[in-house]
Amino acid sequence: MNPSQQNLRNIKGFTVLEFLVAAFVLIIIIGSSLLIFKVSSSSVSHGENKAGIYEAGRDALDFILSRLRTALVNDWKNNRINFIGEKGKAKFICPFSTRKDSSDICKIVFYLKNKDLRVWTERMGKEGKDYSLPDSFPGSQILISNVKGITFEYYNGASWRDSWDSREGAGEDGRLPKAVRIIIKISAPSGSEGKEPMEKTFTGITYLENSG
Repeated sequence: MNPSQQNLRNIKGFTVLEFLVAAFVLIIIIGSSLLIFKVSSSSVSHGENKAGIYEAGRDALDFILSRLRTALVNDWKNNRINFIGEKGKAKFICPFSTRKDSSDICKIVFYLKNKDLRVWTERMGKEGKDYSLPDSFPGSQILISNVKGITFEYYNGASWRDSWDSREGAGEDGRLPKAVRIIIKISAPSGSEGKEPMEKTFTGITYLENSG
């Protein structure tokens, strides 16, 4: 074998080795990039879930508190208005609009069904009002989903209780609670890979304007 052929073989062998090294380095770079992308995507998803939970939770809590704040009650023999509160449900009557010049009122119920916090409303006009609160809620709407639990607590001026009943002959005949506290625990629709869905608990208190 002459020197020129030997040099050519060495050059070809070095070129193949160089190609293999370059390919190996490229695989490492691609793998690292995919890992970084996966971590970044997970961080973005985590941030979006956190923002979504916070926004949905605060909006739902503010809406419920605003309605509770204006709840009505009376002890009339006819057309009595009652407030019925349970640990996981609240039924009451309040102005349909928060505008002071509005005379329309509505029945409203907040309750948890499966993992949906639902609201049921029925608007009443000026004539022929029926103030009875229902036991079933056809046509209710989802206020917020992925709710793990909701708790209503009622303040009588001295202590917090897990129920309230203003009906005639009941424990709080003709009276509203002084305040209501709400605790809502919600979670993200899904968790990051290998992790449980993020959870957040929201708590709010409102004093009832029409409580004596």
